[in-house]
Amino acid sequence: MVRAEELAAGLRGAIDSHLEWLLVRASGRTFPLTRNEIDIRLERGRVLFAAFDDSGFATSRVTSMGIEGNELSIEVSSTFGSTAETIRLVPRTSAREFSRNVELARLIRANQIGAALIDAFPNFKLGRVALNLDNGRLAQIFACDPHGKEIAVLADVTATMIHETVMTSAVIWFEKLRHRKKPINEVWIAGERKQARSLQKLVGLFNESAAARVRLFEISSDPAGNPKLKELKRLGPSALWREKPKKITLPAEFRPSLTAERIMALAPTTTDVIFSKQGETVRFLGLPFARVRTVASDEKAWYGIDRDRRPLTDQTWAGLVELIGELQTHRSADTPNKRHEFYRASPEAWLESILRKNIKLLDANLILSPIY
Repeated sequence: MVRAEELAAGLRGAIDSHLEWLLVRASGRTFPLTRNEIDIRLERGRVLFAAFDDSGFATSRVTSMGIEGNELSIEVSSTFGSTAETIRLVPRTSAREFSRNVELARLIRANQIGAALIDAFPNFKLGRVALNLDNGRLAQIFACDPHGKEIAVLADVTATMIHETVMTSAVIWFEKLRHRKKPINEVWIAGERKQARSLQKLVGLFNESAAARVRLFEISSDPAGNPKLKELKRLGPSALWREKPKKITLPAEFRPSLTAERIMALAPTTTDVIFSKQGETVRFLGLPFARVRTVASDEKAWYGIDRDRRPLTDQTWAGLVELIGELQTHRSADTPNKRHEFYRASPEAWLESILRKNIKLLDANLILSPIY
């Protein structure tokens, strides 16, 4: 029988052999990780495996492991031993190759939406299909109607962008199209059901002139899985007023966890906490740098900016203190380097964090309590 110390050492060595991994759950869900985002530790004779997933930083007990080629197969159970599953760690392809694969998949989706446009308008002729240069998440599709008039269609090929972001991108793109040598004076937007319905409500708030420049289409799928387009009618303000709003349920009080309070105590005047169903996000002048999640009265935390995250433990606490020191230096009005990523990141959230502490800085006649 393999001892816990040998199991932990073997697992650490295998994980350290590759920089990037793809975590594959038994359910089929996948999560890209770096080796720094995987924590293997030995506690009370048990080997614990901790890594990020969609619910936060989850910890499981390792019962066994196997290696087949470069792939790791790990038998894990919950820390209470009630559920068990086999997870796989697969070495990821290089970032360049992965980027190419993602771009290809998005381009295929863009062409499928272009084909759906022609199905909806058989007299149209499909022109150019491309991805936007900024992040490659938006398809920019051009077609011509029977009279030679060019049509521009924008679609989120990832179906993950919030509707405000899609509309903002559409408005910016429209301004560029309007000033071309052969201008296009309206833009069509296609989105999945939830996204399209939210865009429909947003356009309902536009004035007549702005709303006339936008046509909305909902993307659905036929039995074979091919996308289909259905045009949505324009809503007026009266239709929006008649809609029954969702019931808002708020807890009796918002109280930070002990871990969040400990983190904020390191910089009390420049940090705040945002609550969500998945836990707490601690921010430094609007920039998220730590997350806390409570499961069965057990608080788990990690820290870092964007994808550079590490579990927060007694051993890594010094790293958190160092990070806050860097934030205090670079995310301030008198930073020595205004090109630093901490200074330039999330300027709107920075402004919001200032106003959350004192809304009267915006207008001395404003008071916070009637709204929030």
